[in-house]
Amino acid sequence: MQNSGAEKMSREEIIKYVDELIAENKDSYDKRLAPLLYEFFLRANEKFEWSREELLDKYQNFRNVVKRIDFKKLNYSTCAEISYKEKKITFNKTILKEITKNAKTDTINLDIIDTLFHECLHGTDFYLRDKKLLSMGLYEIKYDHTKDEYSNNPKDTMILEYANVLSTRLIASDKPMYEDDLGINFIKSSSYDMLNIPGSIMCAALDITEIEMAKLKDKGRTVFDSYLEDKFPYLATQRVIDVFRSNLNLIYNATRDKTNTALGLGNIVDAALNIINVRIDKIPQEELHEESIQRAYYDIYKIEQLLQKLDGEYKLKGKKEVYTSERDDTIKEFFNKLDKYRKLYKVKEFDIEEIAKRYYVKSNEPLNDNTALIDQVRMNFRRSTIKEKFKGFIEKVNTKALPKVRNEEKYRPVLESKEIVEKQGGEAIAAAKVNDRGDFKSRIKYETPIIDYNKNNDKKTDEKAIQNDKGEISQ
Repeated sequence: MQNSGAEKMSREEIIKYVDELIAENKDSYDKRLAPLLYEFFLRANEKFEWSREELLDKYQNFRNVVKRIDFKKLNYSTCAEISYKEKKITFNKTILKEITKNAKTDTINLDIIDTLFHECLHGTDFYLRDKKLLSMGLYEIKYDHTKDEYSNNPKDTMILEYANVLSTRLIASDKPMYEDDLGINFIKSSSYDMLNIPGSIMCAALDITEIEMAKLKDKGRTVFDSYLEDKFPYLATQRVIDVFRSNLNLIYNATRDKTNTALGLGNIVDAALNIINVRIDKIPQEELHEESIQRAYYDIYKIEQLLQKLDGEYKLKGKKEVYTSERDDTIKEFFNKLDKYRKLYKVKEFDIEEIAKRYYVKSNEPLNDNTALIDQVRMNFRRSTIKEKFKGFIEKVNTKALPKVRNEEKYRPVLESKEIVEKQGGEAIAAAKVNDRGDFKSRIKYETPIIDYNKNNDKKTDEKAIQNDKGEISQ
C-alpha cells in the first residue's frame, strides 16, 4: 500500500511543521490539548507509512479544517466532534471536570488521547482542493454535474466510522489490537463497539485484518476499491461494499430495536458466507494453492467464532436468532470443502495458530506506549494552586513587553524536546527555515480554504447520517 522507495519526512521536520501549526493557532488551540498534536503526526506518519508528499497533504488537510480546538458544553452525550464548516474540534466540557478531578489512566486514554486522535484523523482525511472534495476516508465522493460540485455519500457513514476506530486504535491505544493471539476478538475501545463484531466479520470475508482495514481507510476510498478489485476480480465489489455499509448503518441506528439489529447482523453474516463460498469455488484447481486454502480456512474459523458470540453480545431475544442452525450447517459445509482441497493438494493438517501467525497476527504486543503522553496530559490538566496562579500572573506582567516566541518549549514532544535538527555531514535540513513565512508557504502546495460542500443538502439528512466516534460530525 506504500511505495517503500518514496521519500520520507524526518521526525525533526515533522516537529517543525507542528511547531508552525501551533504557533499559527496559538490563540485558538487549547494549550492543554495542542501538545498532543506532535505525537499524533509522528505516530500517524510511522504507522500509516506516509511518504513526504502524503504527509504534506495530510498536514495541509488538517491545517485547512482545524482552526480551533476547544472545550464547550455539547447538548448530547459525546466526548468530541469535528465540524468542517466551522473548522474546529470541540471537546465536551463535561470531560474537564472528570479529568481535573480524577485523571485515571483509562479516562485519559479514551476521553483525551483516543478522542483527539480520532477527530484529527477525520481532519487529515478531508481533501478539499480548488473547491473540489477529492477524498474523505472511505466516503464515496460523487460529482454533481448539474451543480458543478462534489459531495460525499451519506450511506458510507458507518463503514467509515468503523474503519476510523481501527485507525485510531493503531496510533492511540496502549493495548494490543486483539484480546487473543489469533487475531479474532478485537478489544473494545469506543462508542462504536456495536460495530466491532460485524466489522470483523466483514474483514474476514474480505481476507483483511483490522490493521489492514485501518491502513486502507487512511489511503482513501479509491485505493480501498482498487485493492478489493485486484484481490477479488470475480466479485462485484461495489455491491458487496454496499451490503456491508448499509447494514452497519442499520445496526448502529437500531439502538434498542432488537429486530433491526438482528436483521442487520444476519445480512452481514450471510453476505460474508456468500463471499467465502465464491472464494472457495475460485481456488485454482490446476495448481497448488496452499496459501489460498489456509487463508480461507482461517477466515471461516474467525467468522464461526464471532458468529457464536453475536446473540449473547447483542442480547437478542432468541438464543440463536443470528447463529442459526442453517448458518452453522453452511460453515460446516465450507470446512468439508476445504478439507477435500487440502487432501487433493496434499496440504498438511490445518493448524489455526500456525496459520494466524504466518499470515495475520504479527504481534500481540501493546500498539503504543502512552506512559509519557499520559503524564503530559495529567500535567497539562492539573489544577494550579493559588501560589502558582499568582506566580504566573507576575511572569505574564514581567514578560508582556518582550517579543513573542513562536515555538514555545512546552509544546515540544515530551521525550525529545531538545533534539538538534541536522543531517549527516552537518547540513541543516530545510525544515530549519520553517519560521520563514515565505519558505513555509513555498513548501506547502495548497492554501485553499474549506467550503461547505453540502450546503444544498437537506440539513436533517446530514445531521443524522454523518456521525463521528463520540457523536456527530457537523457539516
